[in-house]
Amino acid sequence: MNVALEKGGKAVRSIRARPLVPRVSTDWRDQLKAASGPRQSNQARRVRLEPQHPMEDGLHFTNQWEHRVYRLLKERQASLPDNDTVGIVPLGAMRVCGHTYEPDILITYRGRVGVIEIDGPHHKGRRSDGASRERLLRNAGVKHIDRIDVRDSTDRQEGEKFVTDFLKHLGS
Repeated sequence: MNVALEKGGKAVRSIRARPLVPRVSTDWRDQLKAASGPRQSNQARRVRLEPQHPMEDGLHFTNQWEHRVYRLLKERQASLPDNDTVGIVPLGAMRVCGHTYEPDILITYRGRVGVIEIDGPHHKGRRSDGASRERLLRNAGVKHIDRIDVRDSTDRQEGEKFVTDFLKHLGS
């Protein structure tokens, strides 16, 4: 150090070692995890901070109807062979032509991408905006977009029929 410092007319007279890290308790891993927060993700970013929203398999849902459709899709996924499976992405944000959209559920199946929108009472009167959104999603490569009304998502038979029809259209 003296060689490096002698050009500036400085010298080191002594070096003293002292601890830089304070003593940590035995639960330091838990403390670090809590301080770091959850892993970064764009999945369900608006609902992550609101504990009243449903969550399953580490995935977040805006409401119970999205959660019900997810469970039906998950059941179908479990019944398929590994080489013909379904990918399920709830509330994944996607950027399309200057807009950021968050489809309710994005599905991958047989090399294709589809979107399921669960229409509740809040969707009334917003069809024209939905149509332009759907057009942009199709132009970005989403092959099939379908909507299920919340009333149909609560009826198991209607929900299962919807999932069957959706996957049939997406896969063909």
